[in-house]
Amino acid sequence: MSNFAAMKSNFSDILSGLREQTGRKLQEKLPSWAAVCGISIPESLPLEQCSSEPAANYKASLLEYRTVADLDSGLGADVWAFAKKAEKVWYNELRPEIAEAAEHNLGLLGITNVEFSNMDAGELLDRLPRVDLLFLDPARRSGTGRKVFLLEDCSPDVMGLMPRLWQHSDTIMLKLSPMADISLLERKLEGLCEVHIVSSGGECKELLCILRKGWEGDCRIIAAELSSGETVDLGARPDPVTRAPLCGPVSPGDLLLEPMPVLLKAGMDSVICSRWQLRQLDTNTHLFIADGTCPSEDLPGSMFRIFTVEETLPFCKESIRNLGKKYPMADVSARNIPLKSEELRKKMGITGSGGEHIFGVGIRSERALLVCRKH
Repeated sequence: MSNFAAMKSNFSDILSGLREQTGRKLQEKLPSWAAVCGISIPESLPLEQCSSEPAANYKASLLEYRTVADLDSGLGADVWAFAKKAEKVWYNELRPEIAEAAEHNLGLLGITNVEFSNMDAGELLDRLPRVDLLFLDPARRSGTGRKVFLLEDCSPDVMGLMPRLWQHSDTIMLKLSPMADISLLERKLEGLCEVHIVSSGGECKELLCILRKGWEGDCRIIAAELSSGETVDLGARPDPVTRAPLCGPVSPGDLLLEPMPVLLKAGMDSVICSRWQLRQLDTNTHLFIADGTCPSEDLPGSMFRIFTVEETLPFCKESIRNLGKKYPMADVSARNIPLKSEELRKKMGITGSGGEHIFGVGIRSERALLVCRKH
């Protein structure tokens, strides 16, 4: 085989591999799209950045509307979800190749109530009539590709556009990075009435901020786990000085609850305790003890990992050494102690996962080792 033929064959193999990878990703994120022949994905990044099908359907279900404008639409997953409910949706995307693909794809998907445009978000606002809902998913990368989390660093600049956005709708929805600071959003965003922390498979995927013109009430925090369909309205964030009740000494047989990231992101430990009759192990451990032998009946199972405490030991070299010998295969977590989880695992000599989960924790002025098993 000639060098040219070999290079051609290698290039063909690379393209085939990329197509297979894109197909798998499309099936994973948008299975309804993957089931339709001819869907076009011109670049991998827009597919990585777009909402998953459950996330798109979730945001489309939150409000009542007849008309929606999405100012930065990407592949159009959210437009697709809005269009299944609305009378008319405006799609807009600055990159022409992505806009062309979205128009092609939505046509294949039977969506006929979308008006497409390919321009800067500010330019679209010059032409847009009033709508029931304005939706923005600003790009969260700088010109150099670096991830950004502040609103004013995103593109388009939401804060700079806000006065013009209110001219076109009384309701605005923003899709933001799950890394965004909720307390900062509460201070910056006028009319913020709801923040939805959206998680799937135990991983926070996005924050949805709903703003209403003239809103002066509290902002409610809603935790949503799409994989299970469980949603919890946590209410307004309490005053920062509000403390969660602390538990007494931990004993074998107690239930230890570890909140998943969707609840940790809310930063509302005192609300978690009052809602489900729990007590916190310590202010900075973010682990909880159930008051009874069973957790509360309405506790969302997909938002906690629940363990039964088997042993409680002092945090010392002897205990660390003995636990490593007794449980050579176990999961290890360090909370509120000057060690990372991997460092504690190495000190114990534990090489892999097992049936037990060992927590090294700070409990007020002391440290302890808790050997637990999944409840």
